[in-house]
Amino acid sequence: RVVANTNRLVQFNASVAAERESRQQNLFGDDGDARDPEPVEAMPWTPADALKAEAEAIGFYLSAHPLEAYDGELTRLRVVTHADALNLAREHDTGPFRLAGVPVARRERTSAKGNRYAFLELSDRSGHYEIVVFSDTLDACAGKLEGPGPFFLEVDGRVDGENVRFSARRISRLDEMVSKSLTAFVLHVDASESLVGLQQVLDNADPGGGRITLSYAALSGKVVDIVLPGKFTLSPGLKAQIEALPGLRSVEAA
Repeated sequence: RVVANTNRLVQFNASVAAERESRQQNLFGDDGDARDPEPVEAMPWTPADALKAEAEAIGFYLSAHPLEAYDGELTRLRVVTHADALNLAREHDTGPFRLAGVPVARRERTSAKGNRYAFLELSDRSGHYEIVVFSDTLDACAGKLEGPGPFFLEVDGRVDGENVRFSARRISRLDEMVSKSLTAFVLHVDASESLVGLQQVLDNADPGGGRITLSYAALSGKVVDIVLPGKFTLSPGLKAQIEALPGLRSVEAA
């Protein structure tokens, strides 16, 4: 809400300062008591939005990391952190390793032979890291590198002096990987509350095979379930976005 009203607040402060400097009375007949601006209503940030803004402001994730919502799924997929992969590679284990990461930057290049390749900078809970994506893998994952991620990666490690360089074998969207084990979300809501913003969240969700059901207790005491139209790619990230909405008691994954 503060961010949404920043321009209003700046303009208000500027007008107050200008009024005081010119010593002119405002429309209400006094010298310094300007009416506070009316704030505009804004949707609360989801945890993912707040973390994204935090990283953009200071250059890294401080309060939490977006991958924390995927902890259970990353364990099931046998994903290691980049720091762990570094240690394993230095112990002469060249992989392949399974990594996950939120994209930070991508730089594409063309070799002397005309082959495209890319350097992909990512972030996981151990910090920022970089992998190289050669032409075959880059062509195979065309389109998947667009968007915010996060990504699931299979990489090989190569020790080069004191450094370890990782190259990608395969890159997939992490949500696509974990959605295979998620078939439905049940949203437990209070009948008297409205789920403000649910439509916006679902409009931005990727289509898939998962169903979402609203469940609430009617005045008669009977539990009513309403299956929402459409099917979605269900993931811990989408679950975290829905859980941040007002009027929601809990989200049950099935």
